[in-house]
Amino acid sequence: MKINYLIEKNRIRLNTSLPDGRFRYYLDEVDPSDWDKKRQRSKKNHSLNKFLNRLAEKCLEARRDLINNGKYTRVNFKAELDSYLGKSASGQTLIQYVKVVQSRRKKNPTYSANYFHTFEMLINNLKIFGDIPMQSMKPSYVVDFNSFILNKGYSISSCKIMHRLIKVALNEAFNDDLITIDPRRFKVKFGRNELLQPRLTLQEIELLRNANLVGLLDFIRNEFLLGIYTGARFSDWSKFSKANFYGEKFIYESKKTGQPVTLGLSDLIRDLVLKLESQRIEFRLVSENANYQRFLKYVKIVCQKAEINSEFKRKEKGEDVVYEKWQLIKSHTARRTFCSLKLEEGLTLRQILPYSGHLSLQSLERYLMASV
Repeated sequence: MKINYLIEKNRIRLNTSLPDGRFRYYLDEVDPSDWDKKRQRSKKNHSLNKFLNRLAEKCLEARRDLINNGKYTRVNFKAELDSYLGKSASGQTLIQYVKVVQSRRKKNPTYSANYFHTFEMLINNLKIFGDIPMQSMKPSYVVDFNSFILNKGYSISSCKIMHRLIKVALNEAFNDDLITIDPRRFKVKFGRNELLQPRLTLQEIELLRNANLVGLLDFIRNEFLLGIYTGARFSDWSKFSKANFYGEKFIYESKKTGQPVTLGLSDLIRDLVLKLESQRIEFRLVSENANYQRFLKYVKIVCQKAEINSEFKRKEKGEDVVYEKWQLIKSHTARRTFCSLKLEEGLTLRQILPYSGHLSLQSLERYLMASV
């Protein structure tokens, strides 16, 4: 009996041949760059290699026992491995399996902290909506769950991300034979109606600049203003430095889309970048996700202190809901403000596109339509 360990979509796949056909069994994720294809083992992870050696021995042992009992089939061989690895569809729920997938991903360093934050958001919503045994999984459950999160007021993009994570879990469950329905049948179409989001007016930007803030709040204010004046995402503006200065131009590459963006290097942008470089020494946290979460928390306080409190009304779950504008401020408010002000200056969407870094006119148009 020959046991092969191959890599398929970053997961280790056990391959072997049985009397009733070829047998495939999916294991944990692994970093492909750490995998030696010739040895079929990890280059550095010795504990993983020991596990794979023990598993190969278990396969030989299971083969011998099943042959002696006259039960040497793929179904029985898989049951032996499931038992050895503690896998079983019996009683396992969707939340439990989503957590299994999450733990597998944590072994792969290529996934960001934001990715795992979305996993937690999905798990929390599944708990509220109601868990389901994997063996009872049906496409209607996924459709109903997506309606549930849409009605909770999540944006279309957040709903799509959570739906994608469910599909990832279902794909792996299908590969592990925990469900029999092909996940390609779990299709959901989302509409394009985003919740209305606020952007700042020129007067409100002036209020923000003139607010009497010190320490951390001044740092958060300066980061927010840099986002407003450059139209960049938080993942970009939080790393801006003098290295982005090219004569009279300010140039960076969007982390999300890879699009190069060139802006005029105004005195406002220059002064903010230089000031933030010194402030980051005192206020910068190690984790990018921790910096982002802190920004989301304190930017609302900054805008409240700047008295950005005009009434903002939007529909949620079919009803009109009224906020003070500072309550809805996020990192993307800076980007929405930048694009909206460019439009008010008389630029066309096609002229704004090189400054915003959007991949298409359609995505920029939807973005502006959801900004008020």
